[in-house]
Amino acid sequence: MRVRLGQRRCRLYQSDFMLRDYGFGYDELPFDEHGLLPRDRTPKQAWAEAHLHVPVELNRATRQQLLRIPGVGPKSADKIIEARRETKLRDLSQLRALGVTTGWAAPYVLLDGRACRCSKRCGASIADTESRRLGASRQARRIQSKGSAMTLRGRGAHEKSTRRRLKCDQK
Repeated sequence: MRVRLGQRRCRLYQSDFMLRDYGFGYDELPFDEHGLLPRDRTPKQAWAEAHLHVPVELNRATRQQLLRIPGVGPKSADKIIEARRETKLRDLSQLRALGVTTGWAAPYVLLDGRACRCSKRCGASIADTESRRLGASRQARRIQSKGSAMTLRGRGAHEKSTRRRLKCDQK
């Protein structure tokens, strides 16, 4: 029972963010036939799978359209709009530098009229993406504990939030 409550609580928080910060309406939340939110993916991803049949061109999208893409939040949407004023966005590395979670966004975006090269690979489940991140951070900690110069300074908060998201999505 505890596992279900934790996951349900997490999905409710995510839905609350969709309503407050992303401009979604209550009728747009992806409830199933029993009135429940999906367990296997975030509500924003479930909405995108059901409604974003055509990828969004990031170089021309409005802020509201950007906020509907999984992996793009209010801050990264503003950064995308600011970056577009100076240059065209053509690569996932540019998006990553702007704070976009590219593994979630890649299947739903076009960059300069082209789909992302790794859309199929990036379309992996959230748990796969997060476990890859956690695996890299664990490996770096192992290297750090052996006395190497490689460290993960300044990334502790990111690791904690990644673990929380991973736990939420696995429950």
